[in-house]
Amino acid sequence: MQGSVLVVKTDLIENDLGVVRKLVKVTQKATSWVNENPDRASIILANVLDTKPEVVNKSMSRLNYTTDIDVESVQEMIDYMVKLGYIEEGLKAEDILDTKFLRDGKKI
Repeated sequence: MQGSVLVVKTDLIENDLGVVRKLVKVTQKATSWVNENPDRASIILANVLDTKPEVVNKSMSRLNYTTDIDVESVQEMIDYMVKLGYIEEGLKAEDILDTKFLRDGKKI
């Protein structure tokens, strides 16, 4: 299940690709840092949440931090939200996801 995403307006993509690329890069760097430094990340988050690092670390250990996007999994979540009545039917993951910024070494 997706926990957080990077969302930008079409206007930003059309008018300032440099900013979009920087946002993606900093998101990827932060995600890598969390994966490489889970104990330090737990301490930082615990301070923000005013709780113990052990509690945060236990929760974080159950999660997979990645910037990879599995379109099929996103579609499954959309379909489930439709079933629950949270959103209307007909929304396709492939229509709302733009993964071109994640592809290594490719220019837009």
